[in-house]
Amino acid sequence: MSHISSIRARLILLLVLALIFLSGIGFGSMAQSNALIGAGLFLIGIGGFAIIMAASYLIIKQVQSLNKISANAHAAELERDRLQVILSCMGEGLIAIDADYRVIMCNDRTSAFLRTPPIETIGKEIQEVFPIFRAGEPGRICTKKILAQTIQDINIITIKLADKFLCKNSIGQTFPVAIVAETLLKDTDIIGSVILFRDISEEKEVDQAKDEFVSLASHQLRTPLSTINWYTEMILEGDAGHISKKQKSFLHEINTANKRMTTLVSSLLNVSRIELGTFAIDPKPTDVIVLIREVLGMLKPEMDKHEIKLQEQYGEIPIMDVDPQLMQIVFQNLISNAIKYSPKGSVVGIEISYKKQLKNGAKRAQKQLVIRIRDTGYGIPKNQQSKIFTKLFRADNIKSKITDGNGLGLYIVKSIISHSGGTISFESEENKGTSFCITLPVSGMRQKIGAKKLGG
Repeated sequence: MSHISSIRARLILLLVLALIFLSGIGFGSMAQSNALIGAGLFLIGIGGFAIIMAASYLIIKQVQSLNKISANAHAAELERDRLQVILSCMGEGLIAIDADYRVIMCNDRTSAFLRTPPIETIGKEIQEVFPIFRAGEPGRICTKKILAQTIQDINIITIKLADKFLCKNSIGQTFPVAIVAETLLKDTDIIGSVILFRDISEEKEVDQAKDEFVSLASHQLRTPLSTINWYTEMILEGDAGHISKKQKSFLHEINTANKRMTTLVSSLLNVSRIELGTFAIDPKPTDVIVLIREVLGMLKPEMDKHEIKLQEQYGEIPIMDVDPQLMQIVFQNLISNAIKYSPKGSVVGIEISYKKQLKNGAKRAQKQLVIRIRDTGYGIPKNQQSKIFTKLFRADNIKSKITDGNGLGLYIVKSIISHSGGTISFESEENKGTSFCITLPVSGMRQKIGAKKLGG
């Protein structure tokens, strides 16, 4: 633009000078008039030449600009085609949505998974195109709720096999799905989200085969372990004749190790039933306070051994519909952990109350059974607290202190409470203690039909 302005200014100057010379015709002698005419025509000739040169320059610049635009457009087209090829070759489905949860792009694999042509997905709400829900809850589509975590804030969310989410395609077929979703940014502004997902049916089959093998192996181990326990107790009671003090000591060690092995096998069986979804929840009218006191009675020898000071606080709790066997497993795990992972002379507190609490974003507080079990023990390191409910996890700070433990108890507790419609949370500080909080709805535990009961 500056070149054009400069050329225009120079041409105007030449024309002005030419007009000045030509306007002088008629003044002075004939020779002077001829000289002025010659100078004016010379300037006009120069101006005409300049105009031709300027036009040529502008044409060349225009051609160069058009060539550059054409080259850029060609490069952009090549880049778009390359990106399209990459997206088409991906094994995962990819969907991009805007901040209003509407689909703005998807790849060919998405179309194959969802049985919907790409053109039919653009502009639709993600919940309509990509409905996902937890196994056993097909009526509770939660796509939008999950992706809100990436739309409302900069975030990455991951859904794995263990989370047990399913997707339903346009022809009504469901398949297990793993998902990674990330906030889509323009500079620092959130403009949407990108979802990467895949069908994990094969992984689920492998995982199920593993769980079935563990279940079968655990069943096969139970019989010989029961036999060992039976005969050991018979010998200890003198049914096979007199035994010496040393023999008795050895038999006690065998019996203790056998009981530990039996506990492990029971835990493995419980985990396999949870993973396979075959365990049942059978709520019955139960006095929760009586139930927890029965568990405390069973654990009294352990409390006495560790010199535990017990603090109990119970409110007025009505009879509730809970599965007594499952709640016994929950109480045993949490209270025995509080005892085991605390130094001698520590305090273990148990509080059961009936309170109104907000749940799952509800506008009004709902009445719930609240159970708190706290200790003043070793606590859980902050950097490991996210793993506390995972299978086979044991915190680093207690591995050297207490070698006995299989890391399955809290996973089983979490599974029982979650499947029952309740919640479990905790607070912990290393070397100060841990507090677990369980909530159950006033209606009690949610019934679940299953082929097997969990064992204690």
